[in-house]
Amino acid sequence: DCAGDYFDRAELDNCKNELCRWNNRTGPGGYPHYFANHEGFTWSVSNINSLYIYPLIHGTKAYSGEFLLTIPVGAPGAHRCIVNYDSRTGQCVILGAVTHKGASSNNGFVQCTTS
Repeated sequence: DCAGDYFDRAELDNCKNELCRWNNRTGPGGYPHYFANHEGFTWSVSNINSLYIYPLIHGTKAYSGEFLLTIPVGAPGAHRCIVNYDSRTGQCVILGAVTHKGASSNNGFVQCTTS
């Protein structure tokens, strides 16, 4: 639950898979971004390496930063998936999602919940 928006596993996996194709800020819209975790979120992974975020959107395609006519296809929106990336092994592991909706600061995040 990301402030009332619900994402299924396939949408999270699409987000992770697209994020893992790119180096920091080399993908669509300048994503993925390094995530410093100023909010202090915790996950069930014991070995956190480098955290990255990427726009999390509904549907069968991941964020692309592209437009179809004048309609954004994959506009970044408020939600992001978070991935733990290990540069030694190249392993990308989805940790969950965060959203800007309801955050106490302009660029802050709130952790999304899973059911």
